[in-house]
Amino acid sequence: MDPSSIPSPPKLQMAHVLADLNTLKQAPPKATLSFLRTLSTISADIHERKTSIHSQPVPTFDRLGRRIPSPPSVIQPPSPPLRKHSSMESIDLPETEESKREGRDRRLERRRSSGKDEEFMRAKTLLVYYNNRDKLQKKGEKGLALSQERVNKALNEQAEKRHQVRKRASVGRLAVSDAASYF
Repeated sequence: MDPSSIPSPPKLQMAHVLADLNTLKQAPPKATLSFLRTLSTISADIHERKTSIHSQPVPTFDRLGRRIPSPPSVIQPPSPPLRKHSSMESIDLPETEESKREGRDRRLERRRSSGKDEEFMRAKTLLVYYNNRDKLQKKGEKGLALSQERVNKALNEQAEKRHQVRKRASVGRLAVSDAASYF
């Protein structure tokens, strides 16, 4: 049995996902976005292929059992590949109407496929969870530091009060001992 064919346990899969997310977090934002866009367009293409096979209209029949012809469905050919790689984008190139249209087309395609691709949605959810975990971790560290400051402040106040009480007690003893020697 091939070790790669054995499914890994969920914790190990989660560790791989978190490692990948950490790598994406450390990558430049443009590269990360282009990578995620590429994944979303690939999965959208796969989903469109699957649905086009099974999307043949169900034939309708009249009451005598004759088939009623349906109008042919308009099938749009897949759009040509768009610029997907960050190496193909250049900041110094002027933005043209065509590139603006391509950007709009990409956004529309992403909106169409956003609710359909389960793995992409899971990845987006994991990203949200990962970001929330970072925020909560920062809040926890901030709260811990704040509570540590409060505890230190209270300890210092108690130590100062004890010191003042001892000082008063020592001053009182000196005064009593001086009075006793006077008589």
